[in-house]
Amino acid sequence: MKHGTTVGRIALAALPLAAAQPVLGQVSEIQIAPVTMTLTVGEQRTFLATAYDPTGNPVLTASFTWISTDLQVVTVTYDPASPQVATVTAVGPGVAQIEARSGGTVRSQAVIQVTAPQQAAPQLPDSVLPANVTTSTVSQVARIEPDIFGLNVSCRVGGFVASDLLLTTYRSIRGAQSVTVILSDGRRVENAQVAAYDVEDDLAILRVDGPGTGIQMGSDATNGQWVWSLAQPGCQQTVAAGARVTGSANGRTQVNRDVGQSQMGAPVISRQGQLVGVVSEGNQVIRASRISSLISDARALVASGSLLTTAEVARRENHSYGAVALRSDVLAASARITPMEPWHWEDLETDQRLPYTLNGPIGRYRVQLVAGGEVLNTVTVEPQAGATTQTLLTRPVTAEAAGPAQPGTPQLQTQGGGGFPVALVVLGVAAAGGGAAFLLMGGGDENGGGDPDPVPSTGSITIRIPIPGG
Repeated sequence: MKHGTTVGRIALAALPLAAAQPVLGQVSEIQIAPVTMTLTVGEQRTFLATAYDPTGNPVLTASFTWISTDLQVVTVTYDPASPQVATVTAVGPGVAQIEARSGGTVRSQAVIQVTAPQQAAPQLPDSVLPANVTTSTVSQVARIEPDIFGLNVSCRVGGFVASDLLLTTYRSIRGAQSVTVILSDGRRVENAQVAAYDVEDDLAILRVDGPGTGIQMGSDATNGQWVWSLAQPGCQQTVAAGARVTGSANGRTQVNRDVGQSQMGAPVISRQGQLVGVVSEGNQVIRASRISSLISDARALVASGSLLTTAEVARRENHSYGAVALRSDVLAASARITPMEPWHWEDLETDQRLPYTLNGPIGRYRVQLVAGGEVLNTVTVEPQAGATTQTLLTRPVTAEAAGPAQPGTPQLQTQGGGGFPVALVVLGVAAAGGGAAFLLMGGGDENGGGDPDPVPSTGSITIRIPIPGG
């Protein structure tokens, strides 16, 4: 009996040990993958739940149920035939959990953050320049103030095409003794130097350290394309003025309005912020294809240190400025001025009421004295660099018409039958004092020749100087 009792006790003591062994197929842990995720409203993703028994082995026959802790943020659905896979749908912004359960007591969670969908940028019409393009390009515009003899020049502008290259028109610096550049950050650069220029294409590039990397080079604008000039009307802040391309000719792009704001040299950009040209004047834009090669030349010349001052450029091209003050003794007269030299520009031709001061590059100008619709006289004047000369325009007279010369009165004589205009320098005129001299310009037939008629003398010394006509 004692032996049997002992055996029974041993058996009873072993029973708890047998009950503590793992039960195969019993779920003790659930894992969800992924554990976290960020979704945008409207997005869907799948999650996978895996059950494990106490020994760490997967329980392939486990059944699951899925829930969402916030149905305003995410919803969860699953197929009972394959409960380990759940589909989660993002409903609204926020944070929620999804939970997988097995057997009612074992569970696991995954955290999901839902964000609002990114609002698509409104589609702007082609005629509107995006604000970010405006911001990035206006800072690359600089004001140019040339010092040109005898002219009160309003500001011109240019656009940086590299960190140290400022592109503008040649006419913006033509004839300047010096140029001051005012950057968008307020810095002033005195005596800016010229890296490259092209008179025929009306382009110039100044060497100036700018505030950025410059405007990216683009291609020629095409018909119908919208473009914008970056000008400074009234020499104030830079504004973008839009226009539509209507055609092109002679290296110029034509647009349907005055994009230059009456300011030459303004860069012209595309909607993408690329340089497509430079304002020449009014609705005329110098095309990008004319600019690229000059930029390459400028880079090479900067690298070699081959820079010029604007005064040196003016002397090279005969564009140093001078002035001739024109006046007349004929009432209500005007001067019709025609430039004569090959280096002169067509825009120098003008018709102005007298008195008028002709400011322009050195060289010959044909000046016609006009009154009542009739050309009374024609002379040739020639401004000298950095100087102002005086010219009196008067009717041509003959000695007979003039009558006897009076002491102290300058006499003007033209050639009988036509010829060169004659300047008479009258020396020693009593009324003006000893040593005084007067230079009066007269004119006759500018194509004629021969000796001038004699001029009566009343004691003063008269010297005739033939001046070649234009």
